[in-house]
Amino acid sequence: MSNRLDRFLAAVPLLAGVLVLGIVYAWLAWAHKTPWLFTDELELAQISRAIADTGHPARRGVPYMFTSLAPYVTAPAWLIDNTKTAYDVAKYINVAAMLTAAFPTYWLARMLVPARFATFAALAAVGVPALAYSAQLLEEPVAYPAAALAFFLFARALASRRPVWIALAVLAGVGAPLVRDQLIAITAAGVLATLLFSFSSQRVREWRGRWSAWDYAGLVLLVALALVVLSGLMGSQSHEWLVATRYYKGRIIEYGLWAGGAFTIGVGILPVVVGLATLARPRGEARTPERRAFRSVFAAGLVCIAIYAAVKAAYLSTVFSTLIEERNLIYVAPLFLVATAWWLHERRLRTVPLLASIGLVAYMLVTTPLQLQLHLYFEAYGFAILQMLNRQVALDVPGATWLICCMLAIVAAVTLAPRLVRGARAKRLLPGVAVGAALLASAWGVAGAVSAGTSSNSFSQDFVNNLPSDLRWVDHAVGDEPVLYLGQGVKDPNGVHELEFWNRSLKAVWSLDGTAPGPGFILTPDLGSPQGELSPDPGYPYVVTGPGVDIVGTLIAAPSPINLKLIRIDPPLRLRTSQVGVEGDGWLSCSSPGCIARAAYSQFSTPGNKRGYVEVTVSRQGWTGPKAPGKVTVRVGTLVIGGDNQPTFGEVTQTRAWTANSGVKMVFTVPAPAAPFRVEVESEAFTPHDFGASDARYLGVQPAFRFVTTPAADREEHLPGF
Repeated sequence: MSNRLDRFLAAVPLLAGVLVLGIVYAWLAWAHKTPWLFTDELELAQISRAIADTGHPARRGVPYMFTSLAPYVTAPAWLIDNTKTAYDVAKYINVAAMLTAAFPTYWLARMLVPARFATFAALAAVGVPALAYSAQLLEEPVAYPAAALAFFLFARALASRRPVWIALAVLAGVGAPLVRDQLIAITAAGVLATLLFSFSSQRVREWRGRWSAWDYAGLVLLVALALVVLSGLMGSQSHEWLVATRYYKGRIIEYGLWAGGAFTIGVGILPVVVGLATLARPRGEARTPERRAFRSVFAAGLVCIAIYAAVKAAYLSTVFSTLIEERNLIYVAPLFLVATAWWLHERRLRTVPLLASIGLVAYMLVTTPLQLQLHLYFEAYGFAILQMLNRQVALDVPGATWLICCMLAIVAAVTLAPRLVRGARAKRLLPGVAVGAALLASAWGVAGAVSAGTSSNSFSQDFVNNLPSDLRWVDHAVGDEPVLYLGQGVKDPNGVHELEFWNRSLKAVWSLDGTAPGPGFILTPDLGSPQGELSPDPGYPYVVTGPGVDIVGTLIAAPSPINLKLIRIDPPLRLRTSQVGVEGDGWLSCSSPGCIARAAYSQFSTPGNKRGYVEVTVSRQGWTGPKAPGKVTVRVGTLVIGGDNQPTFGEVTQTRAWTANSGVKMVFTVPAPAAPFRVEVESEAFTPHDFGASDARYLGVQPAFRFVTTPAADREEHLPGF
């Protein structure tokens, strides 16, 4: 009984610390009003909802492959009907899941240090900036504790060699990629750790003691050949590995060090300096299985995860963007913090490895781009505290570099002090100084997590500010009835993503011009008849339309500030009018100097099937800069279905021409044939950028179309002064 009580009392500080941090992260999650990282969060939500509804992963109702265990973890939340409540519960599940990383970190540290030092390591591991990911619907909240658990099981299995621990370690290594595919690096780390542990065994050391210099040279050659063969095998299985390792080796090193720099800043510098130095065994240190196992797992985990992050960054630079991939390096944080706790307990580091560690960290700190120009850098939350200081006290890049270099100088002084300080009294102060430095580094990490979380919440609030006050406005209007989204010219898909996330009645996302956003199945319907019928017709009773899409039916809702409408369809699904080629701000645009900007308007039916006129407005009143004349042509004619099953001209019946210029618009009232008919506008383009404006698009005119039954004379209108 006394033993159990002692264990419980020893666990109280850890449990209390986790509870306090849990309250902080739960508050940040509560303040996170809506997802903003698309399409990552939307896709995981779609899959998780499908699992909750059917037990199987799917996107937009279409069965989808297994991606990871993460959506299964949050799936119970989506059994709740109220989307807001379900979203909050999903975030709290992620917070709880990510906090569990404290426990395997504690168990790993207990293999080396007493409980109070292990408690420090455990709490510091859940006090790093990466914990801000827990407020988002991502894989990291599940992958982070899975990695920490795998590291503990690897070390325990190597140290004990008991079958039960070995079985658990194998299970963790095989299962890690199921949590997140990146964690294949954890699997590789388990294999490498086993090799390193075996290489440092007593029997192998005795054998190596009989080696000559040529034997070691042969070993180096064999290892090099093995790495070449392994790289070739990986290249045959991974296009990303092949491209990065064959053509961009320099980027692998550079971008890998950038990720390391961001990680080092995020955890407060000290853990990285100390952690790297602990990989070298101090002279005279006892060779215990636990110490050998930890060093083997630490070295293997760091190498495998760092290589993955560096290769991914190098590959992404060729197909997407140059990124600082600290996000893929966060999984080594528990290892560095356990190493820090070990140093706090024993305070023994070899001088040369320590100096090498300080030098490497210094190089990473001064060469890593600090990204202070951004409010938050999603791929590297390690920068969050510097970005916060940039906003609050105008800390610029030179100032930030000076700050982190000063931090490194303090870390160097603290870690080198046992070799520099003389006198028994001064030496007695060193343990307290070391603990104080470690606590400050941990506080820096928590501050980074809070900074990242509040910045993420600011993004989230900005999204909410541009959405209807009732985020579930479609669900509230239609109940359980299915709804189709039909848009066109979708340049910024975030509004569609938010609509789909909050309104579960939205079952399909289509567009008239192929711009419907993923993730999941999208479709561009064909024109089934010249009267505007669309094919296929999903048979849904409601449709949400984007700008320029006019469906035959009854308007149910059109909330501000968004430009969307909810229509009850008058079956079958058919267009009354449509227009293509017009951007969100009303301009026609094209892509290069001398290009022609084009738009088209189709009228499939008219009130009472009457004939009349089409009023076509072509304007450059949106440009009040220097004169920029451009020829404009308006054509009106009959509408037929083209070979691509889209509307096109049958016969051109009317043509108008005009020269557009700054501050002027022209309104043509053109006789229209019987519906269906079509209007096309072509305009020579100019770019405001040539006149000193920031807009670098090539713009034609701002068109507008309207069917009228009363003829009117064409008229030209000028803004005052034009």
